[in-house]
Amino acid sequence: MLQIKAYATKTVGTGIAYDSNTYPYWFVDADGDDKADVVDGKKVSYTTWTPRLLKAAYNFNFLRKIPGSFVHNPKYALQIQIDTIEDLGGDISKYTRP
Repeated sequence: MLQIKAYATKTVGTGIAYDSNTYPYWFVDADGDDKADVVDGKKVSYTTWTPRLLKAAYNFNFLRKIPGSFVHNPKYALQIQIDTIEDLGGDISKYTRP
């Protein structure tokens, strides 16, 4: 999640927050307080997607909503995370690919 937030803020220019209990899960976080911005009583949906950020958000949500992936196919779950971090420009030198 840290790499998604960093990419959204630095590359896209719009902060992002995740709420697993509220669809569409991704919201604007312009002030960086890790909470979705609220306008007129409603959370502001994130709409400034890039293809790279959308893919990372999908992977993150997939792993959050299917927690059994670490049991049923842990190597694949780890590889998704490492690939996502790398794709967003993060440092993966401390990770070992399965």
